Amino acid sequence: MIRPATSFDIPRALAIYHSARQFMRRSGNTVQWVNGYPSEALLRSDVAAGRLFVMEDAGGVYAVFAFIIGDDPTYQVIDGAWLDDEMPYGTLHRLGSDGTHTGVLAEAVAWAWTRCPHLRADTHEDNHPMRRCLERAGFAYTGTIHNEFNLFMEIQEIDPEIEALYYDLKVPVEAFSRMEKEDRNRMLLENALNEGINLLDLRTPYSEEFYASVRAASAYLKKAVYTDLAGHDDVIASCIGHTHIDVAWLWTVAQTREKTARSFATVLKLMDESGKSSWELLQNCYCIKDCHEQKIPLVLALTQLFLNKIGGGICRIHGGGFAGVIAAVVPEKEMENYVEYISRYVGKENVYPMDIRAVGAAHIG
Repeated sequence: MIRPATSFDIPRALAIYHSARQFMRRSGNTVQWVNGYPSEALLRSDVAAGRLFVMEDAGGVYAVFAFIIGDDPTYQVIDGAWLDDEMPYGTLHRLGSDGTHTGVLAEAVAWAWTRCPHLRADTHEDNHPMRRCLERAGFAYTGTIHNEFNLFMEIQEIDPEIEALYYDLKVPVEAFSRMEKEDRNRMLLENALNEGINLLDLRTPYSEEFYASVRAASAYLKKAVYTDLAGHDDVIASCIGHTHIDVAWLWTVAQTREKTARSFATVLKLMDESGKSSWELLQNCYCIKDCHEQKIPLVLALTQLFLNKIGGGICRIHGGGFAGVIAAVVPEKEMENYVEYISRYVGKENVYPMDIRAVGAAHIG
C-alpha cells in the first residue's frame, strides 16, 4: 500500500534513507546523497507540502519517495531534450528502500502513473543499479541535468512569547522522567502544568485572544512552577565549570585558535581569582595551630612580585594535602628566569618546571 507520509513516519524514513546511502556506498556510488541528504528538515517540508509518500505492508514501512506534480526547477537546464516539454508532468524523487522488498520502483511508477501519465525521474550517473531499474520501468534516457548549485532553504520565524512558554512547559515535562509517578512533587508539577495549559485559547492562533492567553499561561507558570514549587531544601544542585575544546568541530583553524586562547584565558582568570580568595580572603594557606609558619604565603608573595614585574602569569596554592605546594603559571619565555628567581628562596631541588604536552590523555599499560 502507498499512502501519504505523516510526521510520525519521519524517523522510519530517515532510517530507510540511511540504509539506501549504505547500499550506494557498497555499490561504488560515493558522491550521491552525501552529508545526511535527504535531511530531516527536507522530509518535514515534503510532508507539510503533501509530496512525501511511503510504502507499507503488514510488516511496516519499507520504502519512501517524493512525488511532485508540476514544473521541477532542477529540470530547467538539461544537456539533451525531454521527449515532451509541453505536457504537465510528475516527478519521482528520493526513492529509498530498506532492501526487504523487490520491485519498489515499479510499484512507485505504477502508482504515480495513475495520477499523472507523463513522468520524469533522474539519478546520479554513478547510481548504476537505479539507472538499470529506471530503464526496466520504461524510462528513456534524455540527457543530463546539472543541479550542483541548487540552494535549499528553510526559513522559520520564532515568536519570542510562544518560544518562552514552550520552554517553560518543556523543562518540567523533561523532569518527569527522573521522578517517580507517585512523587508528590511530580503530582504538583502535573497539576500546575495542566492549569497553565488550560489557560491557552487555541481557537484562533496568533489572534489577540491567543497572545493574551499565552501571556496569562506564562504568568501563571512563573508563579505556580518557578516560584511556588522552586527552592526545595531536599534538592541540592552543584555546578562545576568545564571547558571543552573540540578542534574537529566545524570551525576554521583561526576560530579554533581564538576559542582556545579565550578558554585558557578564562581558566587562568578563574585560577587567579580562586588563588587570591584562598590566600588573601580565606587565609587558609597556613596552619591555624602555628600561624607563624607562613612559608606558602611567603612564596606566593615572592612569586606575585615576579609576575607583577614581567606583567603576566598567575599563582595560587595547589591542592589541600601536599603540605606546601604552589602552582605558578608563567610565560614560557620567562620560565628559566622564574626558576632561577624562586630557587634562591626555596632551593632549586624544590622547583619542578612543567608544561602542557601536545597530545591529550594517554594509556600506559
